[in-house]
Amino acid sequence: MSIFSRVAGALPANFLNAAAINNIFWLAFDKVIRLFIGLFVNVWVARYMGPEMYGHYNYIFSFVIIFSVCGALGLEGVVIRELVKRPEDKNMILGSAFLLKIIGALTGMALTIAAASFMNVKTPDWLVLISISTLSFLFMPFEVLDYFFQSLVMSKYIVFARNFSLIASSAIRLYLISADGSLMAFLLVNVIEAALTFIALIVLFSKKNSISGWKFSAGLMKTLMIDSFPLMMTYLMTLIGMKIDQLMLLEMIDEKQLGYYSAAIKLSEIWYLIPMSVCSTFFPILIAIKKRSISLYMKRFQMLYDFMAVTAFAIILPVSFFSAKLIPLLYGPKYVNSAAILAIHVWAVLPVFMSVVCQYYLIVEKKQRLSFYKTIVGVITTVVSNYILIPKYAAAGAACARLISEFVSSYLFDMFHPALAPALKMKIRATTLISLFNNTAIFLARVRAKK
Repeated sequence: MSIFSRVAGALPANFLNAAAINNIFWLAFDKVIRLFIGLFVNVWVARYMGPEMYGHYNYIFSFVIIFSVCGALGLEGVVIRELVKRPEDKNMILGSAFLLKIIGALTGMALTIAAASFMNVKTPDWLVLISISTLSFLFMPFEVLDYFFQSLVMSKYIVFARNFSLIASSAIRLYLISADGSLMAFLLVNVIEAALTFIALIVLFSKKNSISGWKFSAGLMKTLMIDSFPLMMTYLMTLIGMKIDQLMLLEMIDEKQLGYYSAAIKLSEIWYLIPMSVCSTFFPILIAIKKRSISLYMKRFQMLYDFMAVTAFAIILPVSFFSAKLIPLLYGPKYVNSAAILAIHVWAVLPVFMSVVCQYYLIVEKKQRLSFYKTIVGVITTVVSNYILIPKYAAAGAACARLISEFVSSYLFDMFHPALAPALKMKIRATTLISLFNNTAIFLARVRAKK
């Protein structure tokens, strides 16, 4: 029996149709392509720039991306939901969301530049570089085209647009390396990549649809904002939690330490795509199983936790053990100090993998608010830990702070909330490999019994 047959067997009739399988394939293809091309190009950019310039580059990127929440507005899930429920009103929905995102993008640009003007940063031409980076916000309103294709389960168009822009922008970055490009030029490429993505989406959308037919409704805009506000706040807290360590590192130490840190975390955070891809694929299956059997549903979630724990350890152990050889091989001798940082930071893969599974568990259980609380606790822990550890241990301290915050939000938080007891139990069984050993023992016993 094929894997698709097994998956389909867990679902109601016609639940996992050809379109859904095709959509999963395109999403997986997108992540694999972006994983390898992105890593390859990032490594060469880091080698070319050196730790100091690469530190400046990542500081600007981290600073700007936090304010990108103004352009995103948390609208993705809400708009997709409305498009699925009321496809006949697509012009009104897309037009209203587009106008909201224009307002959000312009507000985000203004706030980013205003905040940057109050900061005392050592980066030359700081305000100019920030202003250039915010130009990518101008293309964020066209993300509604992405939502439209998602609502029709037509991810192949999104994948085509994203990978077209990725390949084109990667070629430009490699050219800039050979042409001795400036920091400003590399930041402009980020803007070009955003522009190319949405130009491609506009072309694909316009084949059977027309942007000129979009309308807007003040009442719908208000409804969309009310529904998306909690998601926007969660997104903001997540971005702060992911990027604040890099901002604090430059403010408290220097750009060279940030360069070492940025190079190291690229090799550990790149694996975060795995749990998101796996969980999003099997999320509808788990919902269907719960309707049939609670006990089977819990067993399947435990299996998902087990798989993520084993995968995490399969990444952590070799990367941590061989970091001293891996960093010079990829980044060159200038980044040798990144090895110790990577050896620490990669251990955050385990709690991150567990957290992603837990997020989907909470969605099924309709307890999403707990995910927001966990995120807030994680952000607070990150800031406090960085404040204590960075002055003493520089970039290695930031790596330890990230590890501490991930374990606090993923494990420790669960100990103090009764509703999370089942999730904590599954995490502990997965992390200690108890469940895996038990299942392996049962399997071997069955094999012997057949003999």
